[in-house]
Amino acid sequence: PEPPEKIRRYKLLNFVARWLSLRLVATPVMEIMFGQKFMADPERAELREEWRRRLLANDRIGITRAVKGVIHRAGVNDQLEAITVPTLIIVGDQDVTLEPAESESMHASIPDSRLVIIPGAGHTSTVEEPEAVNAAISEFLAGLD
Repeated sequence: PEPPEKIRRYKLLNFVARWLSLRLVATPVMEIMFGQKFMADPERAELREEWRRRLLANDRIGITRAVKGVIHRAGVNDQLEAITVPTLIIVGDQDVTLEPAESESMHASIPDSRLVIIPGAGHTSTVEEPEAVNAAISEFLAGLD
């Protein structure tokens, strides 16, 4: 589940997005989605703007319903030990949504899991550091029987 200290902020952002405007929450949401490296990199300004446009193109009702699902979801931590297949956990070292410590806890709970921490990435590591994510996935899959 979402940590209680984050829920209040997420509810506020969701309220503003639903009843006022997605534009008002675009920057704070992007700071949740992306790491500091990505957000500050002048060479990625165009890519950031593309993701801002994608965020703003969401249907306000649909996206706020999806966020409610995230806010109110039940936890599954007590079920992780039951996972019996090889599992790859990828987290960015700048992820403020699912921090690396939470991923390390998941890794400790899942037998035969592998944890890869992507340097310089936030929650959207597939966008921020796609080569590193692809390399982690490829290496993981290559090691499977």
